[in-house]
Amino acid sequence: MLLSRRLRRQTLGMAPDQLRTMYGHHEAVLHSIGEGLVVFGEGESAELVNDEARRLLDLEDAPVTRASVPESMRSMDTGIVRGELHLTDSRILFVDQYPVMWEGTRLGQVLSIRDRTELQNVMGELDSVRSFAESLRSQAHESANRLHTVITMVELGRSEEAVEFATADLEFCI
Repeated sequence: MLLSRRLRRQTLGMAPDQLRTMYGHHEAVLHSIGEGLVVFGEGESAELVNDEARRLLDLEDAPVTRASVPESMRSMDTGIVRGELHLTDSRILFVDQYPVMWEGTRLGQVLSIRDRTELQNVMGELDSVRSFAESLRSQAHESANRLHTVITMVELGRSEEAVEFATADLEFCI
């Protein structure tokens, strides 16, 4: 009876089949989310590393220690960190860090890692496209002004001057 009570207390009152189901769900979620997760306990080894964290941090399929993560992440503050930017050799990462607490005791910390490399590349391309569109708009405006000049000259009966102006403008563009 004492053993049963102790087991129920340690498993939060869950039966073995409930624990098995919860573990299956836990594994499926950890390996399917699009963010990297690394959970460190009080020791140097990570207690949990999902597939995305291994990919983002270029970690091999071996035990992960604090020394395995980039230097900038090792030197982060031990408290809550939100949206801190970290650069690796090939990526731009945003990292969140939260302490793992249980009944008022700190058990470790969770690193949540998001890749922003593609976003930065897309933002750079968007800026280029905006600049190009602005340049095209400016050229279209300039061209419209010249065309209005030619039309005004024709309306005023100065067609020879209009032809000279248009020809000079055309030679300038070529």
